[in-house]
Amino acid sequence: MTEIAGQKIKTNAERLAYLEFSADNRVWGSGGCNRLTGTYHFDSGQLHFSRMISTKMACIDMRTENALLAALSTVTTSALSDGGNILTLYDNDGAPRAAFRRDASGVKQKS
Repeated sequence: MTEIAGQKIKTNAERLAYLEFSADNRVWGSGGCNRLTGTYHFDSGQLHFSRMISTKMACIDMRTENALLAALSTVTTSALSDGGNILTLYDNDGAPRAAFRRDASGVKQKS
């Protein structure tokens, strides 16, 4: 994740916030501390996340993770930019809620 609510975030290589999407409408990832999973639906340009759950480990700084979970509940649309390398999620008012950069390395993050 590179931005939350329009603000750039500092990245921590060991505690990276990320999402992965599957063809069968599942989504999973990390908020930077806890693992999260749920489903997504994309239809007629509308994107919605549902049944999002996460583990409940306590970390020193939970602000980014809490902001990501709150953002996912408000997402209604998305857009790809930078040749498909950046995914930006928007709310119903068109405000950016979160942005992610594609990991082109092909290496899965260690958990």
